[in-house]
Amino acid sequence: MSSLPPPLPPPQPVPKRGLSGCAIAAIVVGVLLGVIVIGIGIGGYFVVREAGGRGGLAKAAIGMANPDYEILELNQKEGTITVRHKKTGKTATFPISHMKNGHIDPRDLGMTPEEAEGTAGAPEWVKYPGARQLQAAQIMSLSTLIYQTDDPVEKVMEYYKSETGDKGIHAVFDRSGGIAVSDAKGDLKISVASGAANSTMISIAYRAK
Repeated sequence: MSSLPPPLPPPQPVPKRGLSGCAIAAIVVGVLLGVIVIGIGIGGYFVVREAGGRGGLAKAAIGMANPDYEILELNQKEGTITVRHKKTGKTATFPISHMKNGHIDPRDLGMTPEEAEGTAGAPEWVKYPGARQLQAAQIMSLSTLIYQTDDPVEKVMEYYKSETGDKGIHAVFDRSGGIAVSDAKGDLKISVASGAANSTMISIAYRAK
């Protein structure tokens, strides 16, 4: 018998270390996200530049949140803002810190909230009597308003039916509490729906022609 050890097995090829399918997918997603972020950054740069810089962008944002006011000057260095109330023509300069949630306090212009509240270009009768204005905004020629009242939906709908009829305006009413009005001055859409705590919400969109 031979005492020689058994022969060694033939060498196995070393596997190539490549990227797994999951790793490749992760890299592709990362690259795509990078391209998207760069695109957004470039787009944001041009938006800011077109608006007149960050100060111009801030003025535009404040104007959208306060459609009844014209933003004349925003002095970020001094921390002040100069505005004009479109309806009354009153103008004032006051600290930006006086604004709450981006909204102008009419008392900074020497007015009560009742005196200052407007309908942002929409007809005055769109405000339901005694309703509380929750929101007002304006983008280009489109004004949006949201009111809240404790009166039931049926009573609110009757008010708008009587208002449009008295003014000779052709209005289309649907069963869901929607009203559509269109005349030579603009297009008006009013939505009336039940809200929380037995309240009624009134949403108004007005686009001037």
